[in-house]
Amino acid sequence: TTPEDRAEALAKAKESRNELEKRLGVRGAGQLKLIDARLAMVDGDFQAAIPLLSELTREVGDNLEVRFLLATCLAATGVMGDARQQLEHLVANGYRLNTTLPQLADIYLRMGDTAQAMELLERAVAVSPDNEPLKNKLREVQTFMAHQVADGSIQAEGVELDPIVQHLMTLRQAELDGDDAKVAQLVTEGYEKYPGDAR
Repeated sequence: TTPEDRAEALAKAKESRNELEKRLGVRGAGQLKLIDARLAMVDGDFQAAIPLLSELTREVGDNLEVRFLLATCLAATGVMGDARQQLEHLVANGYRLNTTLPQLADIYLRMGDTAQAMELLERAVAVSPDNEPLKNKLREVQTFMAHQVADGSIQAEGVELDPIVQHLMTLRQAELDGDDAKVAQLVTEGYEKYPGDAR
């Protein structure tokens, strides 16, 4: 989809929203708020959607869909604590676990709680065992739970590490250390050991 196609679709959606407002009048205020919030999200204006969704949560009570949209907007604007609170409520109620568990895990990662993030990703993989990107994310987080031994390799603490992720983490550590010779060596080894992997 091109930006032009996206802009055209958004304009049509806004026209439909305005037509709906004419038909519904005051009695459709709640429905229109939800539509306006969704349109703002599609337009990338998550900040504008937050007050609309917050009002809806007060008006309609414990609506899980509205909470989910609010959590998404809060996370997108960096309000991690409130986003976490909303997502934890959704997870506790079993709402869209294939989506809410990874989102909550991402928030814990951004807040620096890797152990909690790993636990949530493990639950998410159990819910969606065929989701390869999710399994890759779990392996990466498991690697972050590892510690570095004297020779600079990464060792797991109670988890089995993906060897490619382990190699990448060792490479990243060498970059952080400014060890250009080791970076060059690891890059060469990576191409030789894992020629078919794009990571």
